[in-house]
Amino acid sequence: MPNYEAGESITVRKNGSQTRQASTLVAQKVRSNPPPRHRQRTPRKASVGLSRDALFEFLKPIAAAIQQTFGPICETVIHDFADVEHSIIWIQGNVTGRTVGGTLSEIGLAMLREGQTETDKINYVRNARDRRLIKSTTVPLRDPAGKVFGCFCINLDITHLLAGSTALQGLLDMRDELREIRFSDRISEVLVEMIRGAENEIGRPAKAMKRNDRETFIRRLEARGAFAIRRSVPTLAAYLGVSRATLYKYLDGIRDGKKRVTSSKTD
Repeated sequence: MPNYEAGESITVRKNGSQTRQASTLVAQKVRSNPPPRHRQRTPRKASVGLSRDALFEFLKPIAAAIQQTFGPICETVIHDFADVEHSIIWIQGNVTGRTVGGTLSEIGLAMLREGQTETDKINYVRNARDRRLIKSTTVPLRDPAGKVFGCFCINLDITHLLAGSTALQGLLDMRDELREIRFSDRISEVLVEMIRGAENEIGRPAKAMKRNDRETFIRRLEARGAFAIRRSVPTLAAYLGVSRATLYKYLDGIRDGKKRVTSSKTD
């Protein structure tokens, strides 16, 4: 018996002969062996916003995590404007001394008054009654229509941080001009660094210095203690291209001038 493919039809003639016709009825084959179907995803509808209670519950673990991250200096608060006199429905930390059932501050009351036009208040600083400095951020909470129905607050007590910052600033205060200094185990290398530093301040190498420049150069090395180093005089005389006597003359004049200034101040 001949094999027939699925989807083909058979026509029987009177004389018993059969003719085979290609059928266009592909639906038969589809029914017998349907291809896998890929499920089309239905596009999600845009969120219309959380309800008041849902948003409050959503914020609580976030507020708790923020407070635990910053520790004892931090307080996080959630307000519900439905009851202004008892607006605090959740609080963690003890910066402002308030508890659940407490009321709004003047910042919250101003936010309530502004209503839909109110914006986030970020990093504002206020004095508490005990003179502590409180740095705060207050974010209004809105319903799907944009109406403000509460706020989320972060309060940081920065009093000690500010005091520490002031102390650090005092420690880091640099009254003298900042200049490079290098350390070495060899005194000769220290002298070389002094020479380079003095040249840089004058703005020209020793060989290009005029008389006034050489005097300034020697005065700066004297102020740095260069001449307390053994054999510094012959070394510097050779470096400047002058005799030792000339260098001592410069040095004596600088030291005499210093003595005259000191004497005039004491008279």
